[in-house]
Amino acid sequence: MKDYISTVKNKKNVNNKKGEINSANSDEKMQNNALINEIDGITAHVYSWEANFSSSTIYYSDLFSEKTGSWTFYEFMNFIEKNDADNLYKFFLTNETDKPLAIDIDIKINIEEEQKWFKIKGYAKRVSSECEFFASGVAYNIDKTQQYKKRLEYLETHDYLTGLFNLNVLDEAIRSCVQNNEGSQTLVVANIDNLKDINDTLGYSAGNTLIKNVANVIKECFEDAEIIARVSGGEYCALFIGKNKLEIDMMLKEANMILHRMYLNLIKTEVTFGYTTSKTGSNFTGLYRQAVSYMQKQKKIKSALSNDSVIDVINETLSRKTGWGKRSVRLQSLALQIGKELGFTEECLNEIKVLSKIADIGLVCIDDDLVKERMSLSGKRKMQYLKHVEYGREIISRLDNVSDMEKSYLDIYKRYDEYKGELSLASMVIAVSIRFDDIVSSDNSIKFSSIKLMLTKEKETIYCPKVVDVVIGLMGKNYA
Repeated sequence: MKDYISTVKNKKNVNNKKGEINSANSDEKMQNNALINEIDGITAHVYSWEANFSSSTIYYSDLFSEKTGSWTFYEFMNFIEKNDADNLYKFFLTNETDKPLAIDIDIKINIEEEQKWFKIKGYAKRVSSECEFFASGVAYNIDKTQQYKKRLEYLETHDYLTGLFNLNVLDEAIRSCVQNNEGSQTLVVANIDNLKDINDTLGYSAGNTLIKNVANVIKECFEDAEIIARVSGGEYCALFIGKNKLEIDMMLKEANMILHRMYLNLIKTEVTFGYTTSKTGSNFTGLYRQAVSYMQKQKKIKSALSNDSVIDVINETLSRKTGWGKRSVRLQSLALQIGKELGFTEECLNEIKVLSKIADIGLVCIDDDLVKERMSLSGKRKMQYLKHVEYGREIISRLDNVSDMEKSYLDIYKRYDEYKGELSLASMVIAVSIRFDDIVSSDNSIKFSSIKLMLTKEKETIYCPKVVDVVIGLMGKNYA
């Protein structure tokens, strides 16, 4: 994989050193005037030359100033790069045919104390069995042409605005990584939210400046990435090999901090990150689809948290149910304390905030009496109360900004011992928070020892033991 990236980075150097030899199609001697006519816009440094192999001398003449001179073969070889010299040696020493050979190569020559690119065109014909040749032709400066060539080669592999690699190189890099079985691949996707609005209100110049600024931060924070690419307007991808989740989360946290400190607060937008990891190898499309799915979920979570929505209206209704109070506020407060204690990422904490809002959403369809007596229900009345989970799922599935949370919502109400490998971290935290709030709100005089005993009995079977232990530790301080 590193070899592949290195090859891409050095591609222009390799191509600039290649000498291409074309077979001669004619025995007729090429005329200097015909060759000069091929030169477009050249006003200086056009030479005719002739190589005398008997005396090992190259004679040249400036076709514009009519200055003449000569170099020995040894001098000439010292004036050009070693790779170019090797190409010339191979050209003459490996050709054994008696037919004329067309010469068409690019080399660097030191002219007037400057190293410049020249195209050497002409022909060579062997004149003796000792591999002596007669060769002549023209040479002309192609510095500008080479600059254009380098620029074109650069643009083939890089994004013109940010200097990052482009999508084609990223795709090839992932394919190379999979073929070489180089370990787990993590693809991080970053997207500037509301870039179109920025372009429409502040102008494309401001949008381009933001794109470049975000790219610089990503390059700084993702310096360990195998490759970083810009894949569309305000979207970037970074490929990592062998990184674990904690390392990726730390890099994303650092990038978010720098972005907000330097840019995003000024223009009131966000950069949303998403990532996915494959241990078995995958193509770009597969990794990208999973990473973007995660990223889109994070965008919807931000939307649900930043704007008032029908969720908040439902929670206002729920808060008026008998004995219910500001239930979602209490759940969020406790769940965030637990999440921070467990070292959750910002993304996971945001998920906790949304889950705390929608955890009880189905109870809007349940009678107030069932809510009030929820801790002592049994039989049909308990089954009727438990229907709120399905009601809630139906509501969530119809709301665009929380529809991706449907699975996490259902996870809240699953037993830990049956689904522990499948439950999301946020769901396990909200589940324990709901249980704790149910116990406390059903009996304001209950002692902490009783709460601790109830939760301890249920951990490992109904609730995640690690989360239960954190709740007991946190609440123990409050009750002390």
